[in-house]
Amino acid sequence: MANNKTTLRLTIFTSLVLFIFTFTQFGKLFELLMPKIENLQYKTTEIGSQFKLALFFSIVIGLMPILLYLTWRLGRIEKTKRRMFSGLIVIFFMTISIVLRQQFFIRLTNLKTQSGETIYNSFGVENLNFEYYLLGGLVLGCIVSFFSLKDKEAKRL
Repeated sequence: MANNKTTLRLTIFTSLVLFIFTFTQFGKLFELLMPKIENLQYKTTEIGSQFKLALFFSIVIGLMPILLYLTWRLGRIEKTKRRMFSGLIVIFFMTISIVLRQQFFIRLTNLKTQSGETIYNSFGVENLNFEYYLLGGLVLGCIVSFFSLKDKEAKRL
């Protein structure tokens, strides 16, 4: 029982640290997330949009340890090796969701005229919705982790 309390405390602490780190370093993370397109400029259309985006993105990153902990508890994933593997599954799905969003976005914005001239555009960062894709990857990763790694005895109950 004491091990569960320690794991819960460590989970909450990790969640807070990830939230604070992501929120304070969001500008650098955002530059890494944004696809580099030569004919596209990113603009903010609302005054508080950058803050909202940073807040939502940080909340999703901060939820990761909590949702992983809940997956471990519900799936009765007790072994450290399985827990580490479930964490890697979640990180993999979150990364794939961001990469897929970037690739889809790149295809939409690479515009040229019939004569081959590049069309320059600006795009509102509010419409990118990276945080929703990241949340979808987090939830999907937890679901896959739950069904693939849950204890055999939990299936009988």
